[in-house]
Amino acid sequence: MSVFESLLDKIEGLTIIDAHAHLMPEAEYIFMPRDALRVYGQYVRFPMFASGLSSEEWSRLHDPAIPILQRWAILKPYLPLIRHTSFGRAARAVLRHFWDAEELSEDNVVPLSQRIAEETKPGIYQRVLRDHCGIANVFNQDAPGHDGHDHPSDLDVYHGQSILLPVVALIDIVPGSDREVHRLGGAYGFSRLSDYLEWARHRLVAMARAGAIAFKTFALKETEVDAQAAEQEFADLQRRGLPLRLSAASALRTYIQDELLSTVRTLGLPVAVHTGFFDVDAFHPAHLVPLLRRHPEVHFDAFHLGFPFGRDLIGVAATHANLSLNLCWAHSMNAAMTARGLDEAIDILGADKIIGFGSDVRWMVEKVFGHLQIARWNIARVLSARVENGWMDLAEAAELARLWLFGNPSRIYRLPKTLPVRAVAPCERSMAPVGT
Repeated sequence: MSVFESLLDKIEGLTIIDAHAHLMPEAEYIFMPRDALRVYGQYVRFPMFASGLSSEEWSRLHDPAIPILQRWAILKPYLPLIRHTSFGRAARAVLRHFWDAEELSEDNVVPLSQRIAEETKPGIYQRVLRDHCGIANVFNQDAPGHDGHDHPSDLDVYHGQSILLPVVALIDIVPGSDREVHRLGGAYGFSRLSDYLEWARHRLVAMARAGAIAFKTFALKETEVDAQAAEQEFADLQRRGLPLRLSAASALRTYIQDELLSTVRTLGLPVAVHTGFFDVDAFHPAHLVPLLRRHPEVHFDAFHLGFPFGRDLIGVAATHANLSLNLCWAHSMNAAMTARGLDEAIDILGADKIIGFGSDVRWMVEKVFGHLQIARWNIARVLSARVENGWMDLAEAAELARLWLFGNPSRIYRLPKTLPVRAVAPCERSMAPVGT
């Protein structure tokens, strides 16, 4: 057995934390329409869009009212094009592992869809997440139908289960809007900024008491913290009847966020931060620096390795003790770039600074497995190369993997010492390497 295979075997036996996802409560999920085309849903659309698929075709592809073979005809010409992307490899890993299929085809899309529908029943999260993936907990945010949290009762959907743990927005936005700040405009908005801030602070405290384990924000460009400028911007929006949107530099947004981060500090919870893709310029990792300096007692967890600005984010993390790197989505978005970034991060960051995996999965829970397999393989590839170079031994490499996949997310997000573990041994390896 090679060093890579030995290390991958150890990694596949670890209990895992999925440090970022968007899964809806299972009680609602089991009533969602599910078919084999969902394997190529969600983020696989990006390389398909880049190869010419239109948004209208994408919508038709996942419209259950359209016969499945008609929808299959939309997908078919794009499969060879995106086969070797990281998203495509993750999708094929799911097909292979759960349904023993190498790829979707006209012959198997209907019977596979029937199997998937039959398997969509209570207990699917336990079976997929715990039994097949070995995942103890999922840090979950903005599940479909639950992407607004302005009252602690919004977290009631997390009751009665032990897998999903809620992460809520630092600044609540209107569900389905273009990042429009809730309660800051419109018929139900506050007419005074001070009243909004009082409500927003109380909201954070109430969410923490209701079980939120963290808050989430975006790495938008910061302005100076200026209360007077914020009041002026608020008055201008009120006068014009416009909402505040979390999409660009804003004195009002900076002031609100700064005030709320002071509340987060008293609660002792971490703040997750979206960096990079989709809008790479708007969410550049360098935008984090003012926040890190103004709030040294708040821990920030930067998502997605700042794709495509991984080196920039690593540089910021190397100079700020209150920032960690969360590789959620990064492995399945661009495995090669993430592997290079992880290898470089080892050389400059302490072992405590990296969270190794977050699926970022929304619609099809089995895809968590595919994204996890890409991450496991990536981590094994990076660490086994260092073992072969004599820079660490196998035990040290395995311990780094354990920290990244379980120890660090558990510590940074302050989880209990004892967590549930997988119900069965890891399933047989379905791909090693992933690209085969």
